[in-house]
Amino acid sequence: MTTLRSPARALLLAAWLAVVLVAGLYVSRTLQVSGDLRLFLPAPRTEEQHLLLEGIGEGPASSVLLVALEGDDPRSLADLSRALVEAVRDRPEFLRVDNGETALGEIPEPLMAYRYLLSPAMDEGGLDVPRLRQELQSRVRDLLSPAAALLEPLMTRDPTLEVVRLAESWTPAAEPARFEGVWFDGERGRALLVAQTRAAAFDPDGQQVALDALADAAGAAGVAAPARMIVSGPGSFSALMKQRTQSEAQRLGMAATIGMLLLLALVACGGPRETCYTWIDDCGHGGSQDRSVLNAAPLEDES
Repeated sequence: MTTLRSPARALLLAAWLAVVLVAGLYVSRTLQVSGDLRLFLPAPRTEEQHLLLEGIGEGPASSVLLVALEGDDPRSLADLSRALVEAVRDRPEFLRVDNGETALGEIPEPLMAYRYLLSPAMDEGGLDVPRLRQELQSRVRDLLSPAAALLEPLMTRDPTLEVVRLAESWTPAAEPARFEGVWFDGERGRALLVAQTRAAAFDPDGQQVALDALADAAGAAGVAAPARMIVSGPGSFSALMKQRTQSEAQRLGMAATIGMLLLLALVACGGPRETCYTWIDDCGHGGSQDRSVLNAAPLEDES
């Protein structure tokens, strides 16, 4: 069996490594890695299935982060909750943040635009002349009531107060407890908030940016020991899943690369037996005579 000489082996190994390097560069530029778990679901075939998948990945509920502040007395946690809302409200990574103190002026703009389509009152009678006259007379009475300061900003845009009716109809029967106007758990040990991110739920990079922005806002709001912030939700799980998967993949890939390089080095040197001979020759302990001794058959017992 012919054996390649050392220069030929080195040239062959260099050529093989060059091919692997070119293939790696091609894969790194063309491979698209996605953290969207919807890829594991069957492909949608109907409009309802498309809508379901869209809601899972990009719906409002899927991009909501649940935030809790704990570790301090209830009054301090309520103050931190208000400060955190102010710090997060103008962040571009978030669409909305709420701690239970939502005012009428903070109603989302999309709800204002579609208030008449969503209101069941339009199905009953619409905006005919008698109803519109009745509603305007009611607004005159509202301006004389203690609630005039709250309702006046809405009257010019929504004289029938359909948004208020929608908010009342959508108010859940049970909601978190309140202390000083903000949400708390039943034992007043945690102040509760909800924040809707601009990134989709299965966009781990975007969710990580939002989590970092939330941490920066918490620091700016004064959330420090003994108080601390806890974040949960689909976006938080997505970012955590990516971190763990990436860390495990890097460790396994490094171990596989080291093992492959050791195997290639072993093969390039002619295998374990030839490597042993080379090591013995380099040490100057016998040369070809030692190799013949290693190849000799074991001596038989003279007795």
